Amino acid sequence: ATTRRTHVQSGAARVARHQPASLRRPTRFF
Repeated sequence: ATTRRTHVQSGAARVARHQPASLRRPTRFF
C-alpha cells in the first residue's frame, strides 16, 4: 500500500508540473 501511495503521489505531482489541474483532473490519478 505504501508503494502504491507513493506512485500515485509521484504521478499526480509529475502531471501537475507538466500541465495545470484544469487540463488534467487529479481524480484520474486518485
